[in-house]
Amino acid sequence: MTKSIPEQVKHRRHIDQIRTADHVKRFSGIERLMMGLKLSALAIRVAGERKDG
Repeated sequence: MTKSIPEQVKHRRHIDQIRTADHVKRFSGIERLMMGLKLSALAIRVAGERKDG
């Protein structure tokens, strides 16, 4: 039985989160914090660009 598209997307996101968590374990706490801040800044910038059109 095949999964619906939303189920496939949810599963793929879950797998990506697991892979990301495994990758991040290699970095120190400060490096993780810096990555998080950079990703947050990127997300805010992208959201602003989308809003401005």
